[in-house]
Amino acid sequence: MKKNILIIILIFLAGLILTLSITTISASKDPAWLTFETAIEKGKKEQKPVIVDFYADWCSWCKKMDAETFSNKEISKILNEDFILARIDVEKKQKITYKGKSYSEIEFQRLFNVSGLPTMAFFDKNGDFITIIPGFVTHTQLKPILAYLSSECYLKKISFDQFTKSPDACNK
Repeated sequence: MKKNILIIILIFLAGLILTLSITTISASKDPAWLTFETAIEKGKKEQKPVIVDFYADWCSWCKKMDAETFSNKEISKILNEDFILARIDVEKKQKITYKGKSYSEIEFQRLFNVSGLPTMAFFDKNGDFITIIPGFVTHTQLKPILAYLSSECYLKKISFDQFTKSPDACNK
């Protein structure tokens, strides 16, 4: 009888540990997406760069990027710790305010030359536009891009190519 109770308790504890592990893993995988205006404001307050993901629900490459890039454990950790994230649904009728001017979603896309999906736009910690990267980006491609942006090498006029060949180039 004592053995049966002990086995039931061990099975319960194993299930509890497994549930907690899965909850912790899934919580760390999901980047925290905000609206554009909220992200820019938070980026300024926390002095972090902002990444804007332009997407649409029908976009299969956007879904692939969610599943394979943004959900990658290492990338998700970097994004959540070092960046502020925003998402703009290009199909949603909305007004977006940037630098005191209001734009429709189409005008906002044109402002940054977004012509296809997915597209990521990068803004510095002051909310100033840096660049866009159109198309699907793998987690292995995104990791050095994030390192380059968070180190602010672009401010030192060091190209991304130079950075990838010599990551210490920013420290010189």
